[in-house]
Amino acid sequence: MPPFLAQALDAHDAALGRGESVLKDDARTAVTRVSAAGEDLCVKEFRRQGLLDRLKDRVRETRETRAWSVARHLEACGLATPSVVAVVSRAGRRYLITRWVQGSVSVDRLLRDRFAAGASPGEIAAKRATLAGLGSFVRRVHDQGIYHGDFSAKNVLMQGDGGREFLLLDLDGISTGRTPDARRRAKNLAQLVDPPAGLTRADQLRVVAAYAEADSRSETRALIRRVAAVARERRRRRERHWERYEKQHGLSYEAFEREVGARQREVTR
Repeated sequence: MPPFLAQALDAHDAALGRGESVLKDDARTAVTRVSAAGEDLCVKEFRRQGLLDRLKDRVRETRETRAWSVARHLEACGLATPSVVAVVSRAGRRYLITRWVQGSVSVDRLLRDRFAAGASPGEIAAKRATLAGLGSFVRRVHDQGIYHGDFSAKNVLMQGDGGREFLLLDLDGISTGRTPDARRRAKNLAQLVDPPAGLTRADQLRVVAAYAEADSRSETRALIRRVAAVARERRRRRERHWERYEKQHGLSYEAFEREVGARQREVTR
């Protein structure tokens, strides 16, 4: 293993140990921002959860290899994602290392921190441009035969004001080679327009309208109905989950989102 990759993995472990520069740390994945050989990197560690994960790895690509393959496919399609530096393993642990995208922000953070509160006319215009760009971006992804299992706002980065470029994250959850059907299209749009904060009903319609710009009026109306139904069900499931979680752990959904937001701001500043 090249020394700078070992340095990146050491920095990843140190960040997890200190609880600093950590974007995510759960049973399946740990993500940190590190510096190695003078370069800002993002290290994503893929954790196995037992025998089932090992069996899956035997019959299909591992998660980190799948993410690398998808990154190459996205590049060939002209779609942006953080540049892959390496896929590596060490002591039975597996990692995907990418370059840190300077000047980018996740769409969920953008909506929560910049657009959730009242805004000036200029900010409203920027928000609408962003949403239009986002809807068009999702359509480009789908038309290229690409489906993301979790096309939520946290898995999309934006560079430049007004949605000048969007980048996809969480690539191991992406499948390619088949244009998503109506159910999957509606699911992805519902995932995207159902963030924790920052989107009004009119904003959600703007995203779907931009996505369906080339469709007929009847097709657009049918898509809006499907997206609204999926989004309602997502909200109901989330509310039930967090009601149980708060009873068990004493942490509300709002408090959890504040913690995540604070961690993102600290790591990406």
